[in-house]
Amino acid sequence: MECDSPWRYDFLGTSSTIVTDRGIARRIFFNNGATPLVTRVVEDNIRELFPCFTYMNEMNCNSKFLTDKYDQVRSTIAEFLQVNMNENQIIFSRTATEGLNLIAHLLQEIVPEARVLTTVMEHMANYLPYVMRMPTDVVPLAADGTLDLNQYEQLLKNGQGKIKLVAVTAASNLTGYVPPVYRMAKIAHQYGAKILVDAVQAVWHFPFSMQGPTRDQDLDFVVFAGHKCYTGLSGAAVIGPKTFFARRAAPMLYGAGMNQYTDLNRVILEDPPALYEAGYPDIVGITSMGTALEYLNCCHLSSIHQYERELRKYLVRKLQEVPHLVIYGPDPLSEEMCENAIPYVSFNIDGIDPKELARILGYYYGIGVAAGVAGADIYTGQLLGLTPNELYDRYLNGISYATVRISLAMFNTRTEIDCVIRVLNKICLEKKIRSPGLGSYWKL
Repeated sequence: MECDSPWRYDFLGTSSTIVTDRGIARRIFFNNGATPLVTRVVEDNIRELFPCFTYMNEMNCNSKFLTDKYDQVRSTIAEFLQVNMNENQIIFSRTATEGLNLIAHLLQEIVPEARVLTTVMEHMANYLPYVMRMPTDVVPLAADGTLDLNQYEQLLKNGQGKIKLVAVTAASNLTGYVPPVYRMAKIAHQYGAKILVDAVQAVWHFPFSMQGPTRDQDLDFVVFAGHKCYTGLSGAAVIGPKTFFARRAAPMLYGAGMNQYTDLNRVILEDPPALYEAGYPDIVGITSMGTALEYLNCCHLSSIHQYERELRKYLVRKLQEVPHLVIYGPDPLSEEMCENAIPYVSFNIDGIDPKELARILGYYYGIGVAAGVAGADIYTGQLLGLTPNELYDRYLNGISYATVRISLAMFNTRTEIDCVIRVLNKICLEKKIRSPGLGSYWKL
């Protein structure tokens, strides 16, 4: 297969085959938005760790090596995201979901009357932690499919200072749309709110910084996950103000490693970050995250973004040639999307159930794509033009709703795109249709 990605062979699985209903096929992986393939430097890190693997903070050289390597990751993250460590704390968590829940938990503890403002395009990890704990307002979409910033500011104004946190994604995991988070930060700060950016889908696609163009556009909280940065492992980072993470509220988790002293009469807790890192440290996941971030730095995220940007435009143009295919979200070839969007495209083909289409692509052709809501339940419903009542009625009647998503990464190629386009055209030409919305089938 032609290699037009300079990084393709830095990853495990890009040259592998897969068993299909038609026999052995060359594997094509287009579900990077869920979790991408693993970079070889992570494999090297694991091979280095395991022969000397032990617990941290033991009195021997192996343990010191692991402990130092683990602790160094905070500095790697600080450099990677331009974190001001005089003002901010970096806390390790098992997943980004856990990290976002930690912030929601602490906010509820510190400011019980707080309101949160989030958006309709969020992954449930950046929606449910607030909705299930405190009053939450939601920013709608504008007519062009982007976030409605006029409504955003109006909601902050209507909040009269009660909205303490804005929670927004750095990039949609469905459409690839990148919200103007620095502009949103400035507006949030004008109304006394902090801004939290779920950067899980961003930090591995383009240069991303906690520091805005001006001081009043700085981001207050950022959360991201290691597995999205090509580790294939758990391990995530939560970054935010030291003043927020100071001992002002009860931790979310209790256990070994987060207490200085304990007897039958008293407990003295550790200072952050240890206060919020109870339990066994994820040595392999966290150190692999550090290794992956160093690799991305070496590749230059500006170069990655430029390559993926052109790849995305090529994909969109090819998809637009497929009969009866509908692409969702903002105009995919608008200037804003072509310049900023990450390489994700969600679509459906009229008359073909999206999950059936994904099954055909996967089991028959060895092409891995996503089909469903991708964790963005509300956004998917809005993209499909379904009201909350219509969605609930579907739920009660066991009728799912979904899109098909192709999400590209730095190792994908135009050759792979050409392959999936040929298959989609073939499916459109030979499809057997049942009633839309009630499922369809493909006769092989």
